[in-house]
Amino acid sequence: MIGSDQLREVLAAVGQLLEAKGKTVRIVIVGGASLNLAGLVDRATDDVDVIARAKEDEGGPMLIPPDPMPDALMAAVQRVARDFGLPSGWLNTAVANQWETSLPPSLKENLTWHRFGGLRVGVAGRRPLIALKLLAAVDQGAPRASTTRIWSD
Repeated sequence: MIGSDQLREVLAAVGQLLEAKGKTVRIVIVGGASLNLAGLVDRATDDVDVIARAKEDEGGPMLIPPDPMPDALMAAVQRVARDFGLPSGWLNTAVANQWETSLPPSLKENLTWHRFGGLRVGVAGRRPLIALKLLAAVDQGAPRASTTRIWSD
């Protein structure tokens, strides 16, 4: 389990390792870790759910699927797991399957960015988090249609 204070500490450690390599990586997180960073809850979480990466575009950050994660980020995450005694999947892209149906349209507009050295973490706002949570609740046990668009723009 990763507590609120430790969450900031491990993200800062990843950011320091990236910065030492001259790298900058932008990720977007959802779930318990995002609630912690947003200051909405103060409880431990099992992992950090990465739903997207962001790359700079003329109009600001453009969201892209998180996989594959950059090698520099994965190396930093693995080292932090070892150094802090965290499980190997403490930062993962398990929620990335959301790209199969589509992301909530408000996700990009409802991000708050946090800087941890070379790591930029976009924290999803309440509206997209609620939308994702509702979809997860409805989707429990139901077969997934890979081409169905859930959200309207």
